[in-house]
Order: sequence, then C-alpha cells, then structure tokens
Amino acid sequence: EFCAAEDVYLEAAYAARKITLLKLRGVDLSKVAIFYRVNYQSRVLEECFVRFQIPYEVVGSLRFYERVEIKNVLAYLKVINNTMDSVSLKRIINVPSRKIGYVTIEKVSSYSKENTISLYEALLRVEDIENIDKNTKKRITHFMKMLKEFTVLRDRLNLCELTLQVVEESGYLESFGQDKTEKDYFRRKNVEELLISIKDYNRQHPEATLQNYLGDVSLRSEIDEWDASAPRVSLMTLHNAKGLEFDTVFIVGLEDGLIPHRKSQEDEQQYEEERRLLYVGITRARKKLFLT
Repeated sequence: EFCAAEDVYLEAAYAARKITLLKLRGVDLSKVAIFYRVNYQSRVLEECFVRFQIPYEVVGSLRFYERVEIKNVLAYLKVINNTMDSVSLKRIINVPSRKIGYVTIEKVSSYSKENTISLYEALLRVEDIENIDKNTKKRITHFMKMLKEFTVLRDRLNLCELTLQVVEESGYLESFGQDKTEKDYFRRKNVEELLISIKDYNRQHPEATLQNYLGDVSLRSEIDEWDASAPRVSLMTLHNAKGLEFDTVFIVGLEDGLIPHRKSQEDEQQYEEERRLLYVGITRARKKLFLT
C-alpha cells in the first residue's frame, strides 16, 4: 500500500492506525517494523506511538529523548526553569567544553554543602571559593552570566525562540562544527528536530510555560508502562534493517532529501547506493509493505 500524507504527523498517524488494526486482528507486533533513512525521523513516530499506546523499540539507536544531545539541551531548559536543579546544572556546566573540570565542580559542590546553599548560588559566589584558579573563575562567571540572561529571556520569548537562543548563545550548535563528521551532522539534525518539535508544541499550546513543556516531555520520555515482555514494533534506519525480515514493513519519508538523502544527489555512486538501500528495505517485507 502507498500513502501520500500532507506532513510527518499525518504520516506517523497513518502508520499507527494501520498497526492498531493489525494488532486488533491478532498480528504479532514483533513481526512489524518501520524503516526510515535517518535517526532523527524517529521522534514523530515515537510520540505518535505513545499516544496510540503501541509498544515499540528503537533498534540500533537510543530513543529520541534519550539521545545525549537532546538530554543536554533539555538540561539547559531545566536549569533555566529551576535553578535549584543541580543535576542538570552539573550536566551542562561543561557542555560544550569550557575547561571547567570535575575537580572544580566538586570544590564548588563542597562549598555549597558547607554553606547550605544551592550549587547555582555557589557558582555565583565562585570568587569566594578557595583553590580555584583565576582563569577558571572567569570561565564560571561568564557561564553564570549567560544562564542569568537566559532566565530573564524565559519570560520574554516563546519556547522555541528561547531554545534557539540557548543552543546558539551557549555555543552548543557551533560545537558540532560544520558537520565535518557524520556523527556531528546527525547530532545537529537531532537538535534541529527538537527545535521543530518545540515550535509545534508552541503552536498547539500557545499559553504553555517552560515548566508545562518540560512536564510534557517527561511524560513522553518515561519508561514504557506496558509489559516488558509484550511484543513491540521495531523502529530502525534502513541501514540497520540489513539482514532482517518482518511480515509487515513500513518505509516512511519517501521524499527527496531523505530517500534519496540530500548528500547523495550530486554523486551518482552515492545515488545508486540510495537505490540499493531502498531495495534492501523493500525486500525485508515477507507479506505486506507500506510505503509513505
């Protein structure tokens, strides 16, 4: 079957409805798979499957909200929302690298405990902490100034504008370089996908606060409540599908820029590889194939 959806959300909903019908007919969900070209495409599918209560697993990768770069951006937002969140603060203080090491953070943590203050407050008082060199104190002061500016912007910008400001001003997007490696490219794409998701959330919930959003994300990213032994739909990239077979296969994102991938469109050899990759995906289906 073939479906031409207006956007990725309707595309995901189409797949979810079809899988729900299959489940009602007694189909074993472990024999159902969804393939896509790149990992960041899983985000919409994952959120949709949570809504439809379809058990799933991401094969060969972490779930979207468990990926390091996503956790890092969300940690920034958590600190901006609540400066008492010391766990998130420790996560981002050296992301991207600011040459603020583990030993320095432990010294600040000790100072916060001795003075019964939060880690955030201790970092603001870094000049009073002994055994930290002058240059490190400057870097911490600069970091805290940036965080204070973000907390002011929290009440002035919408969620998407705030997050964009955070990933740009913190240097986090820049830390991926000019997509020099494939890993950098996909990390950047994951962050961009997060920004898209926040923009969509903003549109659907214009009055929502940062705290509302973080609460919603927490629900989306929680461990599944369904039985751990229950059969699950497999989500994976076409590359990870090699050598596997499923009774029912969905291949999503059949559009220029994804399949074939944009990086292959000016190289005939790579373009041919994209054809072979799609062929591999199509031939993974034993009984039924859905192309969207």
